[in-house]
Amino acid sequence: MSAGTASSTSFGSGVSRLVVAVACAVTLTNVLAFSAGIAPRDALRVAYEGSLASGYGVGQILFRATPIVITALAARVALLGGLFNIGVEGQLAGASLAVGVVGAWCGTVGLPGVAAAVLVVLCALVVGSGIAAIPATLRARFGASEVIGGIVVNQLVAMLVGLLLRTRFAVPGTMRTPALPPGLLARPLGTWVPALAGAPVSTLSVVVAVAAPLAYVALARMRVAREWELVAETPDACAFAGIPVARRRFQALAVSGAIAGLVALPMVAGYKGYAEPGLGAGTGFAGLAAAMLGGSSATVTIAAAVWFGVVDQAGLALHALLPKDLVLVVQASTMLVAALLGARRSKAVPS
Repeated sequence: MSAGTASSTSFGSGVSRLVVAVACAVTLTNVLAFSAGIAPRDALRVAYEGSLASGYGVGQILFRATPIVITALAARVALLGGLFNIGVEGQLAGASLAVGVVGAWCGTVGLPGVAAAVLVVLCALVVGSGIAAIPATLRARFGASEVIGGIVVNQLVAMLVGLLLRTRFAVPGTMRTPALPPGLLARPLGTWVPALAGAPVSTLSVVVAVAAPLAYVALARMRVAREWELVAETPDACAFAGIPVARRRFQALAVSGAIAGLVALPMVAGYKGYAEPGLGAGTGFAGLAAAMLGGSSATVTIAAAVWFGVVDQAGLALHALLPKDLVLVVQASTMLVAALLGARRSKAVPS
């Protein structure tokens, strides 16, 4: 099968999986609305009006989709190596604190804008990769599950971030870092697109939308990425051929963590302007689901991320009609269906 045919097949199957996930979410919304005594038509109308019907709602969707696209790329890198980067939440938390602290320090010492931006990006990459290196080392050296290691590290990082904020880095009387200098803050996209005015989406969303497809193209052409795939499929044959299996597994998870750390940029520099606990919570799991839906197709992965953004924003609007717990059921079920569809694809077509 040629590369073009394989790409077309991946795109077609990805679209099919995404359509099924969307249909399941809409159907479940109707069922839960009916069970709560709400006309399904009214629930869908409220969901649409609160999300896609206004420029502000679209801006909110783009804002929510941006970090999911980044975490989906991070998850894709790990999946190439046959690994699950469950530790994205911890990598994001640690990188957010680093970006907040270092960014505020840059403003204090008057570091020039370009140098400060480069330093902040490097901090996000290094901290994300460093946190991912813990379960990566356990997996590569001792064969321990990266899933269990990632879950444990998530909890440890969350506690460490809280401790550092309480004892060292937070503004007195708060649980947040000092504000970033204006030169490090991304401009709101509504500055150039009036329809998006008031929404938290920033120019970083445009950067991600352009960079993500390029990253997928680069992954398809990198020799080391192909070796990650080979290690995932036939580790014994790779070891016999001289490919360092443990090192490649470590690399895949460490690179995945570095990319996940970049989520701190739109959350801290593009939204809050400072770091605080809980930024981007749940983004890692949504990104994993989007990556499993999209496979090797950047287009489908981005579309899946946008759909999860729609689900999140529509869920906020549905709180006016449905109990919050029912809305959370719809959101969680959507990700579960996406993960199941992606897992079925992975079994049928090794990646």
